[in-house]
Amino acid sequence: MAALARHQIDGCVRNDDPTVFAQGERAVRDNSSARAVYMRGDALDLPFNNRAFDAVSCFAALHLVPEPLGLLHEMVRVLAPGGRIAVMTTYGRESFLVRKGLELGAAICGVRVFDRTTVPTFFAAAGLVDIEQQLRGISQFVVARRPKQVSEFGRWRAR
Repeated sequence: MAALARHQIDGCVRNDDPTVFAQGERAVRDNSSARAVYMRGDALDLPFNNRAFDAVSCFAALHLVPEPLGLLHEMVRVLAPGGRIAVMTTYGRESFLVRKGLELGAAICGVRVFDRTTVPTFFAAAGLVDIEQQLRGISQFVVARRPKQVSEFGRWRAR
């Protein structure tokens, strides 16, 4: 994905490439429904209220964002009590040589490679529970849930 727009999201599309915007237009046309909305907004300042969504996801995009922890913070902020969050992103593997090779390739392509601890640790620090992680090749899938009762610390962090 070349020419990424700074922190912009369009429903399922985040790119300045005209072909990708055409794909977004097709997604809107093919997936229209009274309950589906495609919006453009700042990924580091999502245009939604705190705890607004029962489910939040980011698939194959976190590694493209200049400030991925900021995006994770916003995802957690808009997650409702009892809600589920899912992230699928890169995984740099345990082998030093494999990890360094992946990091070099990622740097050339302008993407980020995550280790196995970053996303689960962020979720735990944000007060999420039932954190599960699956590692497959050079990708990882991490899911978690926000407890139904949010602690005072969790309320403060969401501000």
